[in-house]
Amino acid sequence: PYELSDAEEFVERVSQRQRTADDAVYAITKDTSFLGVISVAPQRRGPNIGYWLGEPYWGQGLMTEAVGAGVHEFFMQPVNQSLISGFFRGNQASWSIQRKFGFEVTGESTIMCVARNAEIANVETELSRQRFEEVKS
Repeated sequence: PYELSDAEEFVERVSQRQRTADDAVYAITKDTSFLGVISVAPQRRGPNIGYWLGEPYWGQGLMTEAVGAGVHEFFMQPVNQSLISGFFRGNQASWSIQRKFGFEVTGESTIMCVARNAEIANVETELSRQRFEEVKS
């Protein structure tokens, strides 16, 4: 249910944001095709990494590679000590990606899912710099 107008609105919104050390948005592309997006953005609980990948591209390791690059870039900044994320309850593929980099479950909440037009159970996760260093060694 994500329409072209939704994508255009997203691009407009992120292009207007003022960039900081914990704010970045990247398109995931292959050749000339747009596959998805990954971003790190400030939120209430701290810097948050979020991502989305088109269903035809699932299961190819693309998001694991993108999240790995995003996490690595985030922790290249010495000031960054903790990165939060989350996944919709039942989305084991997303949790699997986060687990590979050392994210740990910290709680649960509900958040609005635009694609489903509903409040969805969200498992909250966090990755500390220390945990990132332990996992990457």
